[in-house]
Amino acid sequence: MPTTDLGSVIIRNILTIFLGIIFVLFLTTFFNPLPYGQGQPPPVQKDFKVIIKIGSSIPGYQSFIKASYDPDILPTNQSDSGIPINSTVTWVNDDESFHTVTSGNITKGPNGKFNSGILPPKVSWPWTFSSPGKFEYYCTVHPYMDGYVVVANPNQN
Repeated sequence: MPTTDLGSVIIRNILTIFLGIIFVLFLTTFFNPLPYGQGQPPPVQKDFKVIIKIGSSIPGYQSFIKASYDPDILPTNQSDSGIPINSTVTWVNDDESFHTVTSGNITKGPNGKFNSGILPPKVSWPWTFSSPGKFEYYCTVHPYMDGYVVVANPNQN
């Protein structure tokens, strides 16, 4: 009866397991129809930034700087149904003047949904949108500054 060394049996078993794992990984990689990283939906953006641009407080200067709030419409891609519910939009006052981010519009005035209060230069203010809809806003100090945020209804397809 041949004698077997316990150490060589253990090494042989470890090598067998290792080669089996390598073989399974090879098969999984070789026969996987999707390249690495595909097949999953892209991550949902939940934080957005709107910049109050330098020069926004100067009447008539908006045509030169294109928009006082950049972007002045969220989502920026008009084919999107809106930003996701519970997304946070942060307005950053990069201007040298005081501004507000007040829900509503110049025609009807504030509607009481949100209001940053006075934003000094270089100060930011976040707001989290917890319900779907179109939310207009403007600056009460400079009412020609306006924009809106569309928040998607998750029940729409």
